[in-house]
Amino acid sequence: MSIRVRFVLPFLMVVSLSVGASGGEVAEDSSSHADAGSKVSFQRQVAPILVARCISCHGAKLAESEYRLDTIEHLLQPGSHELVPVTPGDLDDSELYRLITVDDADQRMPQGTEPLTAAEIDLFQRWIEEGAAFDDAERNRSLVEIMVQPPYPTPPESYAFAFPITALAFEPGGSELFVSGHHEITVWNPVTGNMVRRLKNVAQRTYALTFTPDGKWLAVAGGAPGRRGEVRLINPANGEEARVLASCEGVMLDMAFQPNGKKLATAGEDRTIRIYDVASGSEEIVIENHSDWVTAVAWSPSGEQLVSSSRDKTAKVFSATTGELQVTYSKHGAVVLGVAYRSDGKQILSAGADNKIHVWNVEDAKKVGEISGYGGEVYKLVASDDQLFSISADKTARQHKLENLEQLNLFGDHSDWVYSLAVHSQNRLLATGCFDGQVRIWNVEEGKPTLSFMAVPGKGSE
Repeated sequence: MSIRVRFVLPFLMVVSLSVGASGGEVAEDSSSHADAGSKVSFQRQVAPILVARCISCHGAKLAESEYRLDTIEHLLQPGSHELVPVTPGDLDDSELYRLITVDDADQRMPQGTEPLTAAEIDLFQRWIEEGAAFDDAERNRSLVEIMVQPPYPTPPESYAFAFPITALAFEPGGSELFVSGHHEITVWNPVTGNMVRRLKNVAQRTYALTFTPDGKWLAVAGGAPGRRGEVRLINPANGEEARVLASCEGVMLDMAFQPNGKKLATAGEDRTIRIYDVASGSEEIVIENHSDWVTAVAWSPSGEQLVSSSRDKTAKVFSATTGELQVTYSKHGAVVLGVAYRSDGKQILSAGADNKIHVWNVEDAKKVGEISGYGGEVYKLVASDDQLFSISADKTARQHKLENLEQLNLFGDHSDWVYSLAVHSQNRLLATGCFDGQVRIWNVEEGKPTLSFMAVPGKGSE
């Protein structure tokens, strides 16, 4: 069973119920690592609770009572009530502690949800009594960036309900298909539909999967909506973590490697585009130009530019070197969900809630063509070789020639909204994923399905 409401980007709004899902999972995990005999670590034990339970109401985007705790500097500053949030060694003079322990439900924090557990409150008490130290963390960086992420919950052995398939990726050889799950990535044989293995310890939801250009690592982008997002590099064979490459408030909705593999660009719920150096893991540029979620990002063929799409109804081109805005396209008049470059780098294709694909010039943002005929939002675009693949809420995927926009194939017969796709050019395969957990494999030369299965642990292929 699942409950959904039709929004643009509904996969971020969906509420899916599953055995093992927990709204307070990050905080529970952080408290489970507490050792009564050791000093409490702010970065390892306290910050994860604040991020999971408090930051949505006291962060950069929303600050109830004019109080923020998304950085250490903000955490220590009084809000509109002018009461000291934390006084080292003094519980009675620490308003933050009073608010998480007060009996009055109208005052107790967090409001409108379950109170902190006894173990979590004990952590706060010990931390303050021990002097409220911050582990030498940088005080002006966000808690999301400085916190040490505890291990994620173990997913259930068998799902009670299907989860929307929000991300897909073929391994470079095409013999395995990686599929988003609940706190895991499941790996499937695209010929038989059998599950091969499960890669655990990833964020609650995954919105993008892509391999590094050398095929060595799988990049997993996602997070917990409204709380924390990340891009994690993992070993595709066993799921072992290589590095958390990126983190931010709110989920990462998309990512893309520079064609030469040296940099990674991310698109987030926090309205930013971030560019990271892959080798060092350092954050090089943060672009804060969109006024709403950045829904997708793509590199130009030269790797010198980035194009982004946003819920603010625009697509924008930026210099990948300086982060400077170069051009804005605003002719959709609706939320923009997907972007791609043509192979010559001179034109861009963008799509979204106006149910069509626009083609426009990079130089002057002039519209030069469009692809219409969709019966719902167009969620994602993938340019592969000389072809364009798209997916839609009208339960179809489509294949067009990039050169003249001629439609080559209409992949219908999906059971639900199509949220994700992956293309393997060498094997001429297309994989599509639906809201209801169904995955289909298609032969793109014939335009026919070769396999359909439910990518749900505990259920087999059809």
